[in-house]
Amino acid sequence: MATIYLIRDKIRKFFSYYGRFFIPAVKFFTCLLIFTEMGKHIGFYEKLANPVVSVAVSLIGMVVPSSVLVLIAAVMVLLHLYQASVVLMAIVLIVFLLLYLLLGRFDPDHGFVVLLMPILLIFRVPYLMPLFLGIFEGPITIIPMTCGTIVYYVLEVIRTATGASSGFNVEEALVLVNSVLDSILANKIMFAVAIVLAVTLTVVWFVRRLKVKYSFEISVAAGTLVCLVGFLIVNMLIPGAVSVGNMILMTLVSGLIAFLSQFFNLTLDYSRTENARFEDENYYYYVTAVPKIFVSEPKKEVKLFGKKKDEKAEEEEEEKDGENEDLEEILDEEEEFLRDFSERKEDY
Repeated sequence: MATIYLIRDKIRKFFSYYGRFFIPAVKFFTCLLIFTEMGKHIGFYEKLANPVVSVAVSLIGMVVPSSVLVLIAAVMVLLHLYQASVVLMAIVLIVFLLLYLLLGRFDPDHGFVVLLMPILLIFRVPYLMPLFLGIFEGPITIIPMTCGTIVYYVLEVIRTATGASSGFNVEEALVLVNSVLDSILANKIMFAVAIVLAVTLTVVWFVRRLKVKYSFEISVAAGTLVCLVGFLIVNMLIPGAVSVGNMILMTLVSGLIAFLSQFFNLTLDYSRTENARFEDENYYYYVTAVPKIFVSEPKKEVKLFGKKKDEKAEEEEEEKDGENEDLEEILDEEEEFLRDFSERKEDY
């Protein structure tokens, strides 16, 4: 086990040292994936779907805050929809404005979650997000996660309605608006997925905060179980809502990834738990301290061969002489101290 912890610490040191290069690179490739998938799924504007544009926007997204990145992605979606239907673009614009105001009011720092959720839903692995957010963040991130889920299902509805109308006829526009809104509000799968993911995140966060041993590991297991049971119930209530086999496999894989992430982030040695009590002028404190697990790298011993025995004996004698000299100095200091003390005592 010590070897595993040693490998973990080396990996952590590597990423800590090269983090200034690694984090921007991860952000760039994540943005590239987001904008590439956007071009594939709603690529009505061919110029924006060009890979060169995706790379250029990803370079911008690498350096701007997540809230600005969300705004850029929303503008690109609206430009794509403008080429298909002005009416549909107007509907999505209203939805985006509502979600953006909600996100900006309560949680502006997790805009990246809004962008990642549709991608995870496209690849059928949304189960990873609530586990991660429950471990490393908190319940406030339910808002961006739910916003991302709504964006995905709204765009799915819009994709099916793009061929319905592209003109400005008032009657056709009203019929199209009513049809799209009815499809969105009647989308039971969207609401069910959002609820299960929110409950999973809440359970992970709640268990993680419990004052019990191995609460972090238990929270991952509890969240994985809740996610499995939740989506099985959804599939029973809405037949065909999820692919059961894929859901079970991807949920277990997500739980394993979340567990490994927690292992690299924090591991505690509960066998050395200490309880302390102390007080100040206003409070009396009960403190439980659990040390983190760190394994120091074993020191390498260098053995020298080929020296003569008398040389080794001389080195040992020199070491002993040095120790004896140190002891003599200590004894001399003690005798001098006692002599001074006795003289002062007689004077007194």
